[in-house]
Amino acid sequence: MPTNMKESEVKSHNIISLGVDPSQFEFSTDGLVVFDRNTSCSEKLISLVSRHLARFLKLHVPDIGTVNGPQDQIRTEQLAQKIAYLFAFISKFAYLQAGELINTTILVQRLVKRDEEDQLPNDRRVVSSSSIGTVLMCACLLSNKACRDIPIRSKWWANAFDMPLGVLNASEGVFLDRLRWGVHGTEEELTILGTEIMML
Repeated sequence: MPTNMKESEVKSHNIISLGVDPSQFEFSTDGLVVFDRNTSCSEKLISLVSRHLARFLKLHVPDIGTVNGPQDQIRTEQLAQKIAYLFAFISKFAYLQAGELINTTILVQRLVKRDEEDQLPNDRRVVSSSSIGTVLMCACLLSNKACRDIPIRSKWWANAFDMPLGVLNASEGVFLDRLRWGVHGTEEELTILGTEIMML
């Protein structure tokens, strides 16, 4: 990288080297990434968010947790790939926006932390290896409702994921109760998480 680049050019260069379109981002005066939340998700952003979430889940969810040895990295990559497939599907058919994807990540992390704070036994945790798909889908659905003036209807989500509407509504209710109805990421959370993801 050239040494005579201005600070903003260096930051843009770092984003370009990650294969992410720098026009989707701005930088605050303290160097944090500010997302253009209304742009659609690029494949690279989905990949970065998926890797971040997989690492977070492996560290904080006991039955997803780490195993020792070379298999650990493989399992983390497989989990990230599965998460990326889900987000890519939602992005393609529900036009998932960058802000919704980051907010989804915040909601999943809050839910995992709530399980940890409440010291629930593994079989009573909301986020587990058997529920992670539903958790991710509900987090996307709630982010969609929180971020858009006209969100996608629950019936679409139920049909898209071949889930009875009643089960989807019940899952959404559990998620909302556990989050105490806090479904908006703060500006600070969105900015910090966006910056962390870009540093992967």
